[in-house]
Amino acid sequence: MRFEYEWVLLGLLIVPVFVGTRILDSARRKRLTASLGTARLVAPLLASVDEGRRRLKTVLLSIALALLVLAAARPQTEGEKKVLARRGIDVAIALDLSRSMLAQDLAPSRLQWAKHELPRLLDMLEGDRVGIVGFAGDAYVACPLTLDQHLARLYLDTMDVGDAPTPGTSLSIAIKTATELLEKGRSDAAREPATSAEADDEGRRARVIVLVTDGEGHDEDPVKDAEAARKRGIRVFAVGLGTEVGGPVPETLEDGTPAGVLRDKQSNEVVMTKMKTSTLAGIAKVGAGDAFFVDPVKGVDLAALDARLKQLARGDISDRLETRYEDRFPFFLFPAFFLFLLDAVMRERRREEKRNHRDTPENDREPSAEHGSELHESNWCRGSAAQLGRSEEEEKGGRKKESAVAGAAR
Repeated sequence: MRFEYEWVLLGLLIVPVFVGTRILDSARRKRLTASLGTARLVAPLLASVDEGRRRLKTVLLSIALALLVLAAARPQTEGEKKVLARRGIDVAIALDLSRSMLAQDLAPSRLQWAKHELPRLLDMLEGDRVGIVGFAGDAYVACPLTLDQHLARLYLDTMDVGDAPTPGTSLSIAIKTATELLEKGRSDAAREPATSAEADDEGRRARVIVLVTDGEGHDEDPVKDAEAARKRGIRVFAVGLGTEVGGPVPETLEDGTPAGVLRDKQSNEVVMTKMKTSTLAGIAKVGAGDAFFVDPVKGVDLAALDARLKQLARGDISDRLETRYEDRFPFFLFPAFFLFLLDAVMRERRREEKRNHRDTPENDREPSAEHGSELHESNWCRGSAAQLGRSEEEEKGGRKKESAVAGAAR
């Protein structure tokens, strides 16, 4: 058995508090009773109080309170178990970490804009496996393929310019590293035993690279690498960051302090960086994907990207054993109500029995010496009253006779 709301069980502390309150109340009543007089005088007043019932009511209320708290915690028992298959696609997000991503033609910078918007895309990819690749002149796997979008977001938050081991920008290496990540994800799944249907599903499941970059590169033609990925069944999508007007690349010291802008070492001119829309469009076209470009006001239409990904073939990517739990709170709730009802109808005082005074054993007993004088005085009073009554009756009779004689004489 488990409890859905375990924190509610703290309410069980009410039971000892309640019992302690009743004990203190009982002690207070005893002190009050003792202050009224001697035990001999007070005993008749408390003869109808049943201390046993009073203690029983305390026990019943304590159990009822405990059962009520347990019912509120929603007790459950393990029920039916089902194997649920999750269907989705594999997505590798390649994020540009080169120095050009510090340009501020997108506020606050291209990289910060990407780190702010990509979590929205991760939310849209709920149910899909997601991996993250960081790249500049070289590339590395920041997060392997995972179904945990929250984990992927944590990795994304820690990524920054300088994380890639080699400076510069290589779109080719980024596409190759993302392709290897997706291939590794398939090979890992192939090591696990699967039915023929699962194997076919694995082959049909779409695999996607989402390239998030400004498009600037200092390597060979990345279009060839996109074509190689497509031949392996991997589509390449591009999300372009920046503007065609561009902006300077900020310079910073090792501690992050701004130090002006980047300048050409020979001409001393400010180095400008622009988004290469033609490069990104060419990569997406050859890679059987689409290119999406940022609008400085509206941003990137991530909903359109998600809709495009939703059109791709999906397959089983995991099996999850789900256990259904059945609520058992009625087994605690109904007994609690019954005990509360029983407490309500149970009285702490006994019913006083009406008995005939002459039938009571006390009248049949011989008076004790202790009460002899009281009994004698009571009998004397009763005798005097009877004698007085007889004298009054005789006097009344005499008057009646005298009246009769006087009437006869007249």
